[in-house]
Amino acid sequence: MHAEAHTTYPAYEGTIWINPADARVVRLEIQAREIPQEFPLDVMELTID
Repeated sequence: MHAEAHTTYPAYEGTIWINPADARVVRLEIQAREIPQEFPLDVMELTID
């Protein structure tokens, strides 16, 4: 994760939805965890449909 002049590599967790009919990914949600206090962002979330 990169913001301003800072870079960090946080842990991520999330959810993945898969269509059982054809095994294709339908939706992906991820959230960064344990972002350092000194990092300029406090939340990072991504959703892909």
